[in-house]
Amino acid sequence: MGKASTGAKAGLVSGVLTGVISGSIAYINLLVFRESMIAYFEELLEELPEEAQAYLSVETMYSMALNFSFIGALISFIILGLVFGALMGWGWDKLPGKGLVKGLVMGLVMFMVLQILSLVSSSIYMGGIGYGLHGGMWIYNMTSGLLVDILWGGVAAALYIKWSTKGKELQGLTRLN
Repeated sequence: MGKASTGAKAGLVSGVLTGVISGSIAYINLLVFRESMIAYFEELLEELPEEAQAYLSVETMYSMALNFSFIGALISFIILGLVFGALMGWGWDKLPGKGLVKGLVMGLVMFMVLQILSLVSSSIYMGGIGYGLHGGMWIYNMTSGLLVDILWGGVAAALYIKWSTKGKELQGLTRLN
C-alpha cells in the first residue's frame, strides 16, 4: 500500500496550484459572461422568498459571486486535494496504470465524484437537475472542470512519486514515466 500522508501532502500542493487555476478561470468567466450571469441571478432572485428579495439585488449577488469565486475555488481544491491525495496515496498500488497515469485516474475519479455531488445538490437545493444551466455553459463548465481535475491528478502523482521514491523504487519507477 502507498502512504496516505505522502499522498495528502502531494494532493495539498497540487490542490493549491489547481485552486489558483480554477479560481482564476471562475473569476474570468464571471467577468466575460457578466450579462449571462446577471440574467441567471435575475431568474434566481425571482424564485427566492420576498424576504430575501428585499435584502438582495442582482448586482449584490453578482458582486458576491465575483468576490468569492477565487477564494472559494482555492479553499475547495485545498480540501479536495488533501482528501483525494490521501486516498491516492493510500490506494496507490491498487490504482490502474503506472506513474502519472495513476494520478490521471485519480483526477477522473475526483471529477466523477464532484459531478455526482453537483447533480445531487442541484436537484435537492435548486429545484431540479439542470436548473440555471444556460446554453452551452454546462459543457464549458464540465470541460474546464475535467481538465483542472486531471491536471490536479497529474501534478499530485508526480509529487507523490518524487516524495515517495527518495532513493527507492516505486513499482519499478524512479522517474516520471
